Amino acid sequence: RPERPGRVPAGVAETAPDGRPLTDSEMELLRRLRQADADVRAHEMAHLAAAGGYAKGGASFSYRQGPDGKRYAVAGEVPIDMGKEADPESTIAKMRVVRRAALAPKDPSPQDQKVAAQASITIAEAMDELQGLDRLDRASDRAAVAASAASGESGVRAASAAVSPVPSSRPGAFPYRPEGTAGQAPAGGLDLVA
Repeated sequence: RPERPGRVPAGVAETAPDGRPLTDSEMELLRRLRQADADVRAHEMAHLAAAGGYAKGGASFSYRQGPDGKRYAVAGEVPIDMGKEADPESTIAKMRVVRRAALAPKDPSPQDQKVAAQASITIAEAMDELQGLDRLDRASDRAAVAASAASGESGVRAASAAVSPVPSSRPGAFPYRPEGTAGQAPAGGLDLVA
């Protein structure tokens, strides 16, 4: 069975690129670099696995060369889409995935925690937006019922006409438009950094 990269079979001495055996301190450094490499890769893979389609590419790594001449990952990041979606429900669902992805590793970094906090803020904003839409729906319904009572029309027919002044995917709701857009979610992103 093939050995893991960076591993030397038992009984074979670790050597520097020039062929000399590694010193005890170089062996200790090599052990720490191998452990860091494994930890960083597992950390970033946890982000990728949890982020699904919201990851904006694969993991990227920063490397340090070991005393054996090989490169070992010592830091990494996974870019993730933090932009709002077209409606509050979709934004909430997306930011829940983003938050789970940020906190997926067993030891989330300070940057991971910042990304999770930002996702939570965006969820709260979208929930506020959704509650605002629900209040508008109820106010429109009350106005339509009052108008139908005054005109003698059926309340249901008048309410449905008054509730949707513009097309919407949700009956009786106004389309969600993030601030500063014309119906398109702003591009945005943050990196999940180990």
